[in-house]
Amino acid sequence: SDYWLEFGVPDIRSPGFIENKRRKARHRISFLEKHSLLPTPGSLLEIGSAEGQFLSEMKARGWRIRGIEPDRELARTSAADLEAPVAAGMFPEALPSQTQPFDLITAFHVIEHALSPREVLNAARGLLAKDGLLYLAVPDAGAVGLTLEHPIFRACHLYSFTTQTLGHLLQVCGFEPLWFGPSDVCGKPELKAVARATGGES
Repeated sequence: SDYWLEFGVPDIRSPGFIENKRRKARHRISFLEKHSLLPTPGSLLEIGSAEGQFLSEMKARGWRIRGIEPDRELARTSAADLEAPVAAGMFPEALPSQTQPFDLITAFHVIEHALSPREVLNAARGLLAKDGLLYLAVPDAGAVGLTLEHPIFRACHLYSFTTQTLGHLLQVCGFEPLWFGPSDVCGKPELKAVARATGGES
């Protein structure tokens, strides 16, 4: 519940903050459209769904949405706002045991916070439908000009990723990238991957 304070955000319900998150959600969708990677609407799971802006934008495009969010209050309020299921807790434990496979699973700036990014990706692979896609984004620790004083290197980021380390992680977790590399979200550098499951570790 104190997560946002580390990022200097005292009120995640402020109009300015919400609009910024909405712009990022639309930017992420535009990226898929630009590269012809947005699948036909189906079932979507967002890991770390926060206030639900990405889910809201995808629901408006015809997707069946589900979220999972560690902040219980955010999970409760976003579920009410979205009129859709948002599980409160950690991934994948908080999901119902009989969860159906998903056509698209997203995780934006999530796995760098996880105790085991490999376990997160392995669990996500197990929840993908046949031909389903993983859409992943992390801060780009290899971006030009970064120093150790940059906000990317903060206590709640347990891991830092470069193209080499994220590419290796995707490979050993059984993902084949359809698009992978440095990108941005509203002008801020990050690494993106859109990948399908091929096998790999369990």
